[in-house]
Parts: sequence; structure tokens; C-alpha cells
Amino acid sequence: MAKILMMAGSTVVVLSLLGFLVLLLKGRAVTKTSPVLRSLKALGIRPSEAEQRLCRQRVWVGNDTLMTPREQHFFRALLRHTSRTRWLLCPQVRVADIATLSPHIRPRSRTWWQLFRMASQWHCDVVGVVSENGIYGHSRFCNTDFDDKLACLNLSGV
Repeated sequence: MAKILMMAGSTVVVLSLLGFLVLLLKGRAVTKTSPVLRSLKALGIRPSEAEQRLCRQRVWVGNDTLMTPREQHFFRALLRHTSRTRWLLCPQVRVADIATLSPHIRPRSRTWWQLFRMASQWHCDVVGVVSENGIYGHSRFCNTDFDDKLACLNLSGV
């Protein structure tokens, strides 16, 4: 009797493991291809490894804070000494969002793209935008770039 129970128990365990393995393999086979990858393939474009990773797995992890502790300290001090009715202070702003390339550089040219990529990687730690009649615009602004090794205040356009 004990042998029969052991055989039955072993059979149940083996069948359970086989069933789990089948479900696991079936799940991998049914994994949906990203709509972006399908579109690229439909257009005859071979997706790069980076594009495949972006579509298949989580490649970005959020940071705990937007600014370093020194930048936060500086920003708090700036808030204490700035008129909030006159200035809107915006942390971590890309240079490409507050400045455009000179019109003499041909738009979308190779040089234009190289310069744009550079500007899109740079940022100002704090941008202060002047309020004129309650409307914040880019016509006058102050940018502050605070390097962790050296504090430096650059005023421009004010």
C-alpha cells in the first residue's frame, strides 16, 4: 500500500512539474511583440538592439530625487530670497527648452543635429522666468547652473 501511495505521489509531482513547464513555455511563446517593433518590421526597418530593449523590458528606473542634496540646499535658499510674484523658479531645465539654435545654422542639417543633441543633454539647475502681468514668458529669464564642485550664478537677459 505504501508503495502505491509513493508512486501516486511521485506521479502527481511529476505531472505538476510538467504542467508548470508547459505553461511556462506556452507563456513565453505567446509573449506579444511590441506594436512599435511590429510597425518597424512592417516598414522593413530592422530594429536596433536599443529599440528592442526599449520595447521588451523596463530600461529606465526613476531617480529618488530630482536634484542632488547641494542643489536642493541652493534651490531652497534661492526660494527664500526670490520674489515669487515676480519670478517662477523651475529646476532642472534643458538648455534646448530655453534656447534655440541661431538661424544662420541650416535647420535639420548635420551640424544643426549635432548642436541640438549637445544642447538637449545640457541643463540649467534652476531657471527663473520673469512674470509680466501674471504671465510667465521666456523673453526675460535668469539661468543658474550649480555644479556640485563650484557654485556659479549666471544672470542673462535680465
